[in-house]
This record gives sequence, structure tokens and C-alpha cells, in this order.
Amino acid sequence: MNPEWVHPPGVGGHLHEAGRTAVEHAATSAPVDGNRCANETGDAYPPVVVDVEIVQVGPDEWREFREVRLASLADAPGAFGARHADWVEATEDRWRQRLTDVPCTFLARSDAGTVGVVSGALSEDGVELISMWVAPSHRGTGLTGRLVARVVAWAGALGRDTHLMVRDDNPAAIRAYEKAGFTDLGVPEGWPDDAPLERRMRHAGS
Repeated sequence: MNPEWVHPPGVGGHLHEAGRTAVEHAATSAPVDGNRCANETGDAYPPVVVDVEIVQVGPDEWREFREVRLASLADAPGAFGARHADWVEATEDRWRQRLTDVPCTFLARSDAGTVGVVSGALSEDGVELISMWVAPSHRGTGLTGRLVARVVAWAGALGRDTHLMVRDDNPAAIRAYEKAGFTDLGVPEGWPDDAPLERRMRHAGS
């Protein structure tokens, strides 16, 4: 098990590396362009925050990523495998390396600053959704669904599915990911007896 799997606050799931928050009011995962949100049938997604721009970032945006990453760790210190103390003194090189190692990282920008983050990490069987976090001020607005959709679209462009892990004792998170288009595959066979149960979920792309 990755040492940085997390159990986000609220209805969040158990996600590795940088942590993920609640998927409150998550949208389905069709690609999102700007502030236009609709699924393949034309139905509207949940309300979105129109003043939020979602952008893909790389190593040169390490300062902005550092700000939102530390904010997420400070917001929910008990929810992440990584601790605020593990990263607060990290060097520029370490932050840049994180964004190099995980090339799919999206930030949500608003007039208030950077209010969300999500990443997708390449894995042997697809792309793993990681590092999901939305600022408290923007939860319940549909922003989480928009961020999730970006990773699913990125994976789909590579011909890959998107998968994640979520705590078995967090039914709200499971339901939210299902609303975002993920299928619950259950607890993986051979899960360690001494570890909290986690369920694997997968999205077949778009």
C-alpha cells in the first residue's frame, strides 16, 4: 500500500500520494470545457463556480502548487498519509520533481486564489486519480466534479481508464464517485488483514 494514501474529510475517499477530499456533488466525467458542463445526454451537471478556471500545470508552477498542497495538508491534518511537516520545508527541487513525476496536475484558480487541485498518476493499468482537494469555500459547488472530469479526460486521451481507491467505511464517497461515473469493483483480493478496507473504483473513460 502506498504510504501516502489518504482518507479525506467529509465524504472523501482514500486516495494516495497527495490526498483527495470529498467528492461532494461530483459531476459525471465527460470532458469539461471552461464553465460549460453537460453529460453525453445533454443533462446539466451540478451548478458550477463560474469564476473558477481549471488549468494544467507543470514544474514551473511549483510555487502555486506548493501553496495549495500545503493548504490541503493544513486543512485536514488527519486525512492525509503525507503530513504538513513533511512538505512545509521542501525544497524547490522537490516540488518541481513532484510535478515532473506526476505530469497530470490541474489547479482551480479563482479571484480568491488557488482553490482546488487534482492529479492523475500513470499506473500499470491506467491512470490513478490522486491529490484531490477543494477549498472549504468551494465545496458543494460542482468544482470537484469538474476537476475529476479533467483527469478522466486526460486519461481517456491516452486510451487509459481512470481508477482510485476509497475507504470501505465511507459510503458517501463511494456514492459520489459512482455519480461521477466510477464503478465499484469491491475490495481487492488479498487485502491485508491489518489494514482498513478499501474499495477499488474504475472509470472506463469517455
